[in-house]
Amino acid sequence: MKKLAAPKVLGIPRKVRGRFVVKPSPGPHPKDRSVALLVFLRDILKVAETAREVKKLLNRGIVKVDGKVRKDKKFPVGFMDVLTVDKKHYRILFDKKGRLFPKPIKKSANLKIGMIVRKQMVKGDKIQLTLHDGRNILLPKTKGRKYKIGASLLIKIPSQEIVKYLPFDKGAEVYLIAGRHVGEKAKVVEVRGEKVLLKGETEYETLSDYAFPTDPEVEQ
Repeated sequence: MKKLAAPKVLGIPRKVRGRFVVKPSPGPHPKDRSVALLVFLRDILKVAETAREVKKLLNRGIVKVDGKVRKDKKFPVGFMDVLTVDKKHYRILFDKKGRLFPKPIKKSANLKIGMIVRKQMVKGDKIQLTLHDGRNILLPKTKGRKYKIGASLLIKIPSQEIVKYLPFDKGAEVYLIAGRHVGEKAKVVEVRGEKVLLKGETEYETLSDYAFPTDPEVEQ
């Protein structure tokens, strides 16, 4: 796709290295909220200079996303993903301009936070939780009842074992994923239906959909 038409999450200059950029393939993140793996490796992390060098890295099996080896140069990388290149780990976050960027991490590369975006009953009397990155987690009905849409889960990757439940309510720590305060961290003062009152450097109100419950003890 043309760089000028690319979504703003693309964290590279739009007037260098040609007019076009690799478009992420269909996958766990929407195309307007993700960046192709090749772009992250070559243009953002700069661990390779050309697409051919990126292909060699991928074929060596040393590039992982959320603990799984990925060899597709167009694989979509998005918010809260853990990108591993050899022995270095990065968590993908939004900066204050709404662009995705990799932040180096060391202690929590086996952990990921996922926001619950859908909850439904499925066969076998189980509850299926769908997270923001497209992954599904099946739970017995009795266990799944307590989990609510808009809350988050701290899980191990790639096993998807639930480590901690992060409810979206008063006192919760959140990361803003859109709006005027994108890229900021804040604390929930009050949930007001479709809106939420937050306290960061100041108090302000924003859409509840923009507030991603997180865990301050996890590197991000």
